[in-house]
Amino acid sequence: MKNNNNNTNKAIASLTLTLLSPALLSTLHASTIISAPTGGVAYNSGLSLTGSDSGSVSGSVGQWSWQDPAVADANVPNGGWGHTSNWIAITLTEPAILQLTLSRNAAVPAIPSGFFPVDNYFPAFTLWQNWDTDAAPLDFYDAAMAGQPGNYHVYPNTANVGWAEDLAYLDHYRNNGTETSVTASWPLAAGNYTFAVGGLAASSVGASRQGYQAAFSTSAIPEPASLAFLALTGLATLRRRRA
Repeated sequence: MKNNNNNTNKAIASLTLTLLSPALLSTLHASTIISAPTGGVAYNSGLSLTGSDSGSVSGSVGQWSWQDPAVADANVPNGGWGHTSNWIAITLTEPAILQLTLSRNAAVPAIPSGFFPVDNYFPAFTLWQNWDTDAAPLDFYDAAMAGQPGNYHVYPNTANVGWAEDLAYLDHYRNNGTETSVTASWPLAAGNYTFAVGGLAASSVGASRQGYQAAFSTSAIPEPASLAFLALTGLATLRRRRA
């Protein structure tokens, strides 16, 4: 899959969302809605952002969807759950500093009524460059998944993804187990990016789904000298922790 950069001289912000299933309960507060990518990763929603823009996505995820010590897959130890995390496709139409704040959201409607709880939501996420819009490689180690689109049951949350080979790992945020809202930012080139957002509660806690909000914003990248400094500080992430 190739990166598809949009026209960089758009006059206004373009924010996008597609709901692939009503059960995913993703909503986007935005002025423009277009389709999220299909054919590979089962993206829940998508956003297209200019260099000075903002938008938010909300939905529900499993409370230990980003990492579960009980993941029983030798190829992805302590990984995330592919179907209980949410996958967000981002397009930057021009270079920008992209910021994400991922936080609890008690206002996500449950099925058939009521609200998802948030007491056990400790947000965490992974960022990859590119989108994955084609089927899993034919030589993928799980024969049932090889050559098929959609999410494998688990994914590595701090590395490249074998069943989504077009994604190139960039960064992640591992919650310390107490944070109810986390923020990070990156100076990025124009192009396509993928986020997996989920939770990092203890797997001994019951398997309820948790409401989240992912708020994105973009701002201009500083002049070259400042940008070089940001690169030396490690993608300019704010308050993030690596494994």
